[in-house]
Amino acid sequence: MKKYLIIDTETGGLNPQINPLLEISMVVVDEQNTERDRFYAKLPPIGLKSAKAMVVNSYYFHPKDDSLREESHIVEDLMRWSTVVYQQYNPILVGHNLRFDLEFIDALCRRNELEAWSQIWSIHHLDTMNLAFLAKECGLLQTERLTLKGVAKALGIEAANAHSAEGDTKITSEVLMSLLALFRK
Repeated sequence: MKKYLIIDTETGGLNPQINPLLEISMVVVDEQNTERDRFYAKLPPIGLKSAKAMVVNSYYFHPKDDSLREESHIVEDLMRWSTVVYQQYNPILVGHNLRFDLEFIDALCRRNELEAWSQIWSIHHLDTMNLAFLAKECGLLQTERLTLKGVAKALGIEAANAHSAEGDTKITSEVLMSLLALFRK
């Protein structure tokens, strides 16, 4: 049975070299969209200068927030978790606008003197935005917007908790399963 590793990040901007990564959420699901494993981290907003980014991402930060840990510890946990997930499930990596998320996660790893995280998953990638574009071009999906929220709406999926990493991984997994079902028809 196939497994999928659904990922999403929330960021403090669009440039992974200068904007901080605020949240990472990863969920392993099977073909029935049953959750098998999960990773979540909230990172300190190092260098965050945009109040708008915090509002859009529903990111609340207090300097004495005990849930925030140092980046290096989060990266260690991420790498340890990823190794186990890769060995146990060998999942297909999935995201909506996947390259964006990978660039931020890879930048986080490089800042902590590790190789790019995306290299672990070098072969198996699916981008639900690309799948939605293909479905639209084939006449299987009616939408003007290929954003996660736009695709979800076109597929009849409620996009509650959008712009939170955990909420978006749930929406992305539902979008993936719906798109795969469209292609199977």
